[in-house]
Amino acid sequence: RLGDGAAGRKRMREILMNGAGEALGRVVDLASTGRVAVLCVEREHEQCHRDVITQMAVERNPEIKVLQVL
Repeated sequence: RLGDGAAGRKRMREILMNGAGEALGRVVDLASTGRVAVLCVEREHEQCHRDVITQMAVERNPEIKVLQVL
């Protein structure tokens, strides 16, 4: 929580590439055909990993549109 945000986002990207890739693929598949909500209990947007998930989803399918509701 109080650590380096950039390091945390880098770590989340590594996790998604090394074992959680199947889950990310499922998000991409769902978002490619409909709406998906990516939720988190983190109060502070800057500390949240949702951006990493949505960025990686768009990297896999650039046609996915991401809307942020804060």
